[in-house]
Amino acid sequence: MNYYSSILIKKQLIRRMVFLPFMFFLACGLLAGCSAPANQHSTPVEETLHPALLTQDEAITRAFAWLHTQQTPDGAIGGPGLSCDFARLVALAGQDPDGPSWTPEDISLLQRCKLDAPAFLAKDDAGHIAKVLRTAIATDQNPRSFAGIDLVEKLESHFDMATGLYHPQNLFRDSLALIALQDAGRPLPEKAGAALLLQQHP
Repeated sequence: MNYYSSILIKKQLIRRMVFLPFMFFLACGLLAGCSAPANQHSTPVEETLHPALLTQDEAITRAFAWLHTQQTPDGAIGGPGLSCDFARLVALAGQDPDGPSWTPEDISLLQRCKLDAPAFLAKDDAGHIAKVLRTAIATDQNPRSFAGIDLVEKLESHFDMATGLYHPQNLFRDSLALIALQDAGRPLPEKAGAALLLQQHP
């Protein structure tokens, strides 16, 4: 494992241990209907807390219940890219985006992602490829043949040896490509890490 790979792994662990619990706590507060007091100086802090603050599991259940209402009969949730994002989210939460609960009629959420993938990837954008690749991995699909596309090869072909970037203009999409390839167990070029570090402010 090279130095840059270890940095990415540490960032992933930090995100899982700190960022996700924080987001679930925030979701709990919002879904439970917590609100700030009208007068912060006269209302005790205890009175601002909802008496039945949701647990993490309850917050997820409510969030997914709402998400079900957003799924259309053709299996989609939002646009092509969003359907893949949500399929990954559902899988990471331990549910099956290809199962009956995410199949409103004949097409599941995961199937919708696969059907939309060729058109979504038509722009040949590294960020788009990375999003779909991460979905394929999270849903235990073969990333070498997802919707008939070798996502790993397609993404790796975007690497520019001259610049060390996968995306020439968008640093977020370049970083997403690195994370997706790491998720796929692919070696990351040293130059890719160096190029990203050059973007860091003093």
